Amino acid sequence: LATLALRATVEPRVEQVLWLVDGLPWQLAAYPYPARWPLASGAHTFQARVPFSKVTSAPVSVVVQ
Repeated sequence: LATLALRATVEPRVEQVLWLVDGLPWQLAAYPYPARWPLASGAHTFQARVPFSKVTSAPVSVVVQ
């Protein structure tokens, strides 16, 4: 199964981040926040959000063919 490695750097460090895929909550990850998203065809947007806050990373878009 092919996957895309997701990583985030958060300063100051927080305990967890919530990964969003296409605007929807996908996976909660503890520091250092790694996740592996199974590839799916199409255009997708990824963001990391600090739980219980509005602090969210800039979106990163990818297209899987």
